[in-house]
Amino acid sequence: MTEEQLQCKCFQWHWNEYPNERRMLWHNNNNASSALQGAKNKARGVVAGVADFTLVTDGGVVFIELKLPGERQKPEQQNFEVKVLMKGAKYYIVYSFEEFKTLIQKLYGSN
Repeated sequence: MTEEQLQCKCFQWHWNEYPNERRMLWHNNNNASSALQGAKNKARGVVAGVADFTLVTDGGVVFIELKLPGERQKPEQQNFEVKVLMKGAKYYIVYSFEEFKTLIQKLYGSN
């Protein structure tokens, strides 16, 4: 499974499992398909290191970074994590679909 496939599976599960929470989870598109697209994205405010997902919960804003097993954060991602934690947001790194489901259920207080 690729990271993109993992993102799709997680998002679609959340969309279907929690219909009342639709639009409270979204993907931050910070990967460009070309240098030109990357330049356009940068001009629009897309920045490197931002977590893959942003989730708004009753408890505040949560950032979720998806990684495949064995992958590590890039320095920009580590920097983003430190900054959002200092501002009181929550940040999680998830390595599988099952971890994502467990995290969401924990955040929503359900099993």
